[in-house]
Amino acid sequence: MQKQTNPGKLAWLDTLPGFGLKIFGGIWVANLLSLLLWIATFLLVELLGEFLVQFVFTGMSLLILYVYTYSVAWNKGFRDIGLASRNLTTYSPYRGALAGLIAIIPYILSAVSVMVSAYALPQTLNVTKGIYKILCLPMVYLTEGLLSRGAAWALVVPFLVLPLVTTLAYRLGYQNRLLSKIIMYRKDDETGDETDGKKE
Repeated sequence: MQKQTNPGKLAWLDTLPGFGLKIFGGIWVANLLSLLLWIATFLLVELLGEFLVQFVFTGMSLLILYVYTYSVAWNKGFRDIGLASRNLTTYSPYRGALAGLIAIIPYILSAVSVMVSAYALPQTLNVTKGIYKILCLPMVYLTEGLLSRGAAWALVVPFLVLPLVTTLAYRLGYQNRLLSKIIMYRKDDETGDETDGKKE
């Protein structure tokens, strides 16, 4: 006789810690995509120049990071519509932010360890810096520049942006609204207003 699962029980991945783990996984997928991008751009150094390649890689890899984690959080918000209809969860405007904060804990700790090394324990800097670069591949080129300028504190900035991204994404997902459609709708409104103004 087969054992039936309880349909009224919330799966662990649908809980707040599980949501945070999903975003954490999304960050790692974005890191792997950034690794492929790094290989591709590294091959173009001779053609485009080192500065341009580093600029393009950093910008595109950070974009991949935010877009991918946005997608994870949006899908979770959309999934929670169905869970809420079955009384398995309730909407919270802070869920996206809290899950994002859970996901970035290892990265914040890594950035803080680099800061401590840079300001107080320089003998450990190579180790903490290497770990940070592996965890946050999009910052691989900016790390040295920030450290040389005494701006190690800026290493936490890319991660502090993530909870803002996941907050917006989860909220829009729960409302089943696409950011692209919102932007296009506003552009259409502005175009319509300009057309009306010309007619008058």
